[in-house]
Amino acid sequence: MTVVVYYIYRMIARLYIVVGFICLFYATNVSGQYYRVFRSLTVENGLSQSNINEIIQDKSGYIWIATNYGLNRFNGYSVEIFNNDRRGKYSIPSFICRTIVIDTNGFPLISTDGLSSYDEAQDRFIMLDTSFTASGSSLAVDSCHNIWINEYSSTLKFFNRDTKEFTSFKKGNNKNNLSGATIRSFKYDGRNIWILYEDTEVVDRLDIQLFYRNNQTASVKRYQCSESMKKICIALDQIYFITGPSVYRYDARTDSIVLFIRSLNELYINDIAWHSNRIWLSTRNGLLECDPQFSIINHFTSQNTNLATNNISGVFVDMSGIVWCATSLGVYYTDLYAKQFRAYKPGVSLPGMQFTSKDVTGIGCDPKGVFWVKGDNGLMFLDEKKNTITDLSTFPAD
Repeated sequence: MTVVVYYIYRMIARLYIVVGFICLFYATNVSGQYYRVFRSLTVENGLSQSNINEIIQDKSGYIWIATNYGLNRFNGYSVEIFNNDRRGKYSIPSFICRTIVIDTNGFPLISTDGLSSYDEAQDRFIMLDTSFTASGSSLAVDSCHNIWINEYSSTLKFFNRDTKEFTSFKKGNNKNNLSGATIRSFKYDGRNIWILYEDTEVVDRLDIQLFYRNNQTASVKRYQCSESMKKICIALDQIYFITGPSVYRYDARTDSIVLFIRSLNELYINDIAWHSNRIWLSTRNGLLECDPQFSIINHFTSQNTNLATNNISGVFVDMSGIVWCATSLGVYYTDLYAKQFRAYKPGVSLPGMQFTSKDVTGIGCDPKGVFWVKGDNGLMFLDEKKNTITDLSTFPAD
């Protein structure tokens, strides 16, 4: 009877063994952890430079990647490069592209030795102004379709598209002028421009409606903070300010900037993005997936994924739910809804889950969804619905 049962198991195993899913067993994580696969864009597969400054998506779905050696457009299959040594439609005024935003036409606006906006009909960038020679670190298009940019970190400039004229705002004694001498960055939230400085712990808020109502005179509200803010992010309709270890938030009820997170697992936070009630934090030690309260759901690093580096300088989630990570080694991206792989390895056991084989030579799935695994230690069947592994190693492996 034992021999008959053995041959039945042997026939079932051979019937359902298929090639594939081997990655389930060769991941380096312990049992019960999940493994997310990232795809990469680097110089080797077409990117102009691996040091990424910014990532955005236009209304047609193209991903635009700004670097210090050109602007890249990715269509999901290949990369097109725009820079200063190209001719025709791929020409832009400078190699350096530090920042990029979506213009009122739904396509990119860049500041590289002037202001240039992408024209879909001509499939090229059109110069809006040539008098602006700096490559600003921040750029915004306001609700009246006019442009804001900082020049050489010392001046906030307003460009009126109708008159083609610039208006400059600097630090001064007048309350309508800026609080700091050196602008770190700024961000437009749809109503206000928030300004951070290198030389002061003050955050300025410039109300755009008041600006136009007061004949384009800046009306600045100052917020004294206890730390110097490094970056501004908008997520879940909230304004967040990053210091690195800490995150602050603007509280509209009290009209103040308040501490939100003192330290998140002692991680240095670089950037924040959100999609479908999920917060994504890029840090110096990997990528964090959090709930709206910033409780960590998953922590992705080079140790538990195929990320080449743990230092994620920026994160962006596109309209399809793909998470894009900017690093000094290129772009890494992963589908937010893609299947995550559960890893099993010998030597680690959980209740009802003990995987004993090191060398998996075959795997199949029966009509009930149970995996049959052939390994160097015999036969096992794995039921993920019940969270059980049944070891049949009393029967020979072959």
